[in-house]
Formats: sequence, structure tokens, C-alpha cells
Amino acid sequence: QNWYKSQIDGMWHWIGKLESTLADRNSEQGIHFSLLISLLSDGEKIQNNIRLSLEAYRHHKETGKYKRGTKHRAADFNKLEALYEYFGTWKKVDAWLQKKSTIGEIEAEVAEIEKVDKRFKKLRVKGKGEAVGATAWNSYVLGPKLGAFYLNNRGNYEPLTQDVWFTRTIYRMMGLLEVPQS
Repeated sequence: QNWYKSQIDGMWHWIGKLESTLADRNSEQGIHFSLLISLLSDGEKIQNNIRLSLEAYRHHKETGKYKRGTKHRAADFNKLEALYEYFGTWKKVDAWLQKKSTIGEIEAEVAEIEKVDKRFKKLRVKGKGEAVGATAWNSYVLGPKLGAFYLNNRGNYEPLTQDVWFTRTIYRMMGLLEVPQS
């Protein structure tokens, strides 16, 4: 955890130098950027993820819209738009995403919100492979990996981000990782 925390802290230090409005990760802008870096992380190396996220953040800051196309096609910006429009601020979105509940409670809450905003149907957690009584954070609505990564970026290191790097580490420890011969 200390290593991961120092890496995340270091990332925020440099992001604040690259984009002054992101100097405070707990600001509205910092929370927004944490969501972007999480949503755009799928399959990306760290440097490219930061580049893509800064590009998306700056585009949204200038236009009020999310850039769609290329890598941005994979990010479900509709989720961000729905969350922000429903809660009204990124801090309120963050507070809701950081709430710990059971999968069943998250599903019930999202179903209630869906009655007001149909876009929340995309945030349903039903069928994502977890038992209804399993404990999770509301960030699970972003997806199991992306939700955990979001919380890690926000300073909550309790949920484990199980990504390709995690899988490779486990395979390496088990002696199952095949390294291509060059």
C-alpha cells in the first residue's frame, strides 16, 4: 500500500505541474480528473493514460463536452454526464461513489435513480458477477476494475484494482507467466 500510495501521490504532483487547475486532487476539478483517468485506463500504459486524460479534461474544460472518437470511444462518458447532472457537483458524485454498500443496496439505489434519469440503466450492477450480499463501494457502477481504480486514485487503497498488471504479477508468482523469447 505504501508503494502504491507514493506512486499515486507522485502522479498527482506531476499532474498539478502539467495542469495548474489539478493541483488539488480533492477539488471539483481533481475529482473530475480522477474519474477521467479511471475511465480511460483500460488497456493503457500509465503515461498514455495520463496524456489521454489530460486531453479529455482540457477539452471538457474548454467546451463543456467530452471528446468522442479514437480512444475516447471506449470511455463511457455518458456515465459521467449522468452522475454529474444527477448529483450536481463532482464532490457529491465522489461522496456517493465512495459510499460502501452491498451489491443489492447499490442495485436498488441505482434502480430508484433510474426512475428519474434513464441513463442510470447503464450504471446497473446486476449481472456483473458479484453476490447480492457482497460488500462493495458505489464506484462499482463504473465497473469492478475502473471503480476500484477510481477509489485508489482518490486515496482509498482498500479495494484492490485487479487489472492486467495484477494478473501478470499473480501469474509470475505462480510461475505461469510466459515471457516471449526474442
